[in-house]
Amino acid sequence: MAEAIDLIDQAPGGFGTALSFFSDEAFRFFLPAYLIADLDGLLLQADPVFHLTHGLTNATRDLRLAGGHNGITWWQYRTGRLAAFVPAERGAIAAYLAHRAEADDVARDDIEQSLANYWLDRSG
Repeated sequence: MAEAIDLIDQAPGGFGTALSFFSDEAFRFFLPAYLIADLDGLLLQADPVFHLTHGLTNATRDLRLAGGHNGITWWQYRTGRLAAFVPAERGAIAAYLAHRAEADDVARDDIEQSLANYWLDRSG
């Protein structure tokens, strides 16, 4: 187990930054491993909260992606990436984020905004 956690958390020798580069399908497939490792307090590099909130907050939703993305906004990019999650998965992600909001003073506002703007509206 420790070797698997090391692999998904290491950067650059592992997948600590991989959530940024996975295809949408790979993101959906591997996300549970990141969430479990985070809940177990084992992640030092990888930040699943960022990937589940950025673009879904009031401050980031209308920002445009830099370079080669045809001027799409973070909201368009992020909601497109997350669209394949089924209701049960979205509910689990919302529960994960709600749990993280209780313990993360730094990310709490972003988490709460992303829950209100996207996750809770689609988890049922």
